Amino acid sequence: MNKLLELKGIGKSFPGVRALDDINLDLEPGEVHVLIGENGAGKSTLMKIISGAYETDEGQMFVDGVQIKKNSPVISEQLGIGMIYQELNLIPELSVAQNIFLGHPLKKGIFNDDRRMNKEASERLEQLQVHLKPTQLVKTLGVGTQQMIEIVKALSKEAKILVFDEPTSSLADAEIKQLFTVIRMLKERGIGMFYISHRLEEIFEIGDRVTIVRDGKKISTSRIEDMDMNKLIEGIAGRKIENLYPHTRKKAEEPMLEIKHLTSKKFQDVSIVVRAGEIVGMSGLVGAGRTETARAAFGIDHYDSGEVLLYGKPLKKNSPPNRVLPEASARFRKTGRPRGWLWREASVRT
Repeated sequence: MNKLLELKGIGKSFPGVRALDDINLDLEPGEVHVLIGENGAGKSTLMKIISGAYETDEGQMFVDGVQIKKNSPVISEQLGIGMIYQELNLIPELSVAQNIFLGHPLKKGIFNDDRRMNKEASERLEQLQVHLKPTQLVKTLGVGTQQMIEIVKALSKEAKILVFDEPTSSLADAEIKQLFTVIRMLKERGIGMFYISHRLEEIFEIGDRVTIVRDGKKISTSRIEDMDMNKLIEGIAGRKIENLYPHTRKKAEEPMLEIKHLTSKKFQDVSIVVRAGEIVGMSGLVGAGRTETARAAFGIDHYDSGEVLLYGKPLKKNSPPNRVLPEASARFRKTGRPRGWLWREASVRT
């Protein structure tokens, strides 16, 4: 079986940094090849070389056994390589069909054939069990649905290789499940996929092979069935991690930050306490109000009722400066003097 894509001895340097060093990698039809590694390991640089966004300093790239001596985003697209970035490249004011055929519209004479594009977009969406009206504006859709449009958009250009760059980073569980269903369908159609993720549990659900990259070098490539979580973590970190979750807990400190019964149109009656040395997580589905709560607590957005306290002292609404300046916060803790005075005093000194 011919490889869909093969990289041999790929190297890439930036001023003062060796980003990639002698990387060998390949992709087979109908395969999900997962790339993992710490931030800065070289994963995204490698994918940008595949997409033509970066040129290699050394090494060779082959697509269907043919060497590609010069690559670019346009050439990469013509070779059947599609990128699904973490930041989606859709135009919110256009419809689903218009986004799918953006850059290569179907024509009727000199005009765009909207009827034909709507029909073909609908058929392509249904093939992946994505139930959308092609005339819907993209800005009315959720992130997970927009990602499906990105996939269909790539497939409309006859992509046979897809690169997913952390596609689940902003998706809810139901949207992740839908994405994995679509990826399995694409595998059955013989489409090869590179999949970058920091969520290690995903690898065992959809991956066929996994390559670990560290400090710009390929550490290993293995079948998924030959790996376990400990081996993955050891490969990523470069050492054994004996205790992932130490069972130690510090003595409870006095609250540093208190959010009490915070309420607005986008969230209701939220109360959170953060103590010294703690990491307090806030989870929920996309659109549940997590970001809005954090913005309100920080003083960026307005809230209707409730209060935010720093070291037991209430903070004024819509006042980020008191939350930002460590010097002001420390002085406020000791003196309890008015927030406006603190801000003015710190501003004069800086």
